[in-house]
Amino acid sequence: MTTARRAAYRSAGFGARGRARRVINCPCHGSRFSITDGSVQSGPATKALPATRISVDGDAITLA
Repeated sequence: MTTARRAAYRSAGFGARGRARRVINCPCHGSRFSITDGSVQSGPATKALPATRISVDGDAITLA
């Protein structure tokens, strides 16, 4: 499982600059989410990112 890669209400892509801090940064409103479970680390978001099933085949990661 992984977390959604887009903010549901705006379809905005998430930046990867927070990887060293183990967070996903949302460029639309500045919220930060845990890279491991999608939980809100700092708002204004109040809900975790939804989980999404994936499959891994070698180096390829795809939505399941």
